[in-house]
Amino acid sequence: MWPLAPIATLLTRFVWKPPFPSKDNRMTDRVLAVSRQATLLKTAAPTHAPAARTWVGLCLVLAPLLLRAAPAVLPDDAATKLCVDLINQRRALVGAPPLARWRAGEAPAAEEALEDARSASPHAAMRRQVAMGERRVSAQNECMSSDARLDPMIRGCISSMWGEGPDVGDGRPHGHYVNLSNPRYTRVACGFARAPDGSTWSAQDFAAEEESASRPQLGTPAGVGGPLPVEQIPMSDFERVCLERTNRLRMGLHLAPFSEWSGAATCAQILARAYEAGRAPSPEEKACLGNQSWGLSVCRTDGGGVLQQLEGCIGQAVREGSGPPSDPNHADYAYMVSPDFSQEACVYSVGRAGVTTIVRVFR
Repeated sequence: MWPLAPIATLLTRFVWKPPFPSKDNRMTDRVLAVSRQATLLKTAAPTHAPAARTWVGLCLVLAPLLLRAAPAVLPDDAATKLCVDLINQRRALVGAPPLARWRAGEAPAAEEALEDARSASPHAAMRRQVAMGERRVSAQNECMSSDARLDPMIRGCISSMWGEGPDVGDGRPHGHYVNLSNPRYTRVACGFARAPDGSTWSAQDFAAEEESASRPQLGTPAGVGGPLPVEQIPMSDFERVCLERTNRLRMGLHLAPFSEWSGAATCAQILARAYEAGRAPSPEEKACLGNQSWGLSVCRTDGGGVLQQLEGCIGQAVREGSGPPSDPNHADYAYMVSPDFSQEACVYSVGRAGVTTIVRVFR
């Protein structure tokens, strides 16, 4: 009979090789130790030799499969570059500017993919970051495949997500396409990981540069040297843009979009006038929001058109990031991304001094 220990050595050293030098090698050592122990059992107790050989043989067959499925990040420069190229090829189809390869974000993206792969829960890492106030990206796409080859895996991934198409109000998911085509994003980081079941996961993190004074803003029509005056913005247009802007953020986080909170605009106007007067609304004034759980976001600003001011208020909330709603430094963002709210109403009011008060209520 062939000695089992030399067979184990040959199998683990030449037939199967760990994908990365890591703590997985400790499992290899354990398999070898078991095989050596079985050889000793054969010498000490010949009557148990067949059972020992069967058990060790089973271990030798299963060990490569178990080790191959050990979860780990998969750093691969070629696959990462291909991921960025595939995204930019799609963006070119709709006239969106190409994204830069965000090299500094690739390792975190791979770690996020690994965390999600371990829990078998897409976007779990990003949702945890949002809940803990550690959000570092604007949006994330994520996909998985049973194909361990990164090249066909990421090709199928990007193709499938692009196939969702633009949101046409059909109630079907379009968030992946929205992220891939969003013209405001400027860079993307792709990361890969292997799940315990052997499947491959990829996370693509999108980020936008800080808004600059030279960047065109909402409310600045082409050919006009300044922002659209506040008095020329119909309230209905403001409400529509406000809801669209919030839903763009939520869809980037794969959260259900808000619907319009019908009937709340009048109440929000009452609250806005109170803030214009330099005071907090009274309990009686807030009573118009009803007894349900609701959130209130207030932003006061001046200069530029009201849509530009709205963009500035939302942008500031996003930069502050998430945190407990009880913390005023994070409440605005927490309301926008809360899974507990499903409706939003937005209004604005311009005071005598030219200061605009923007009130957004959620429930």
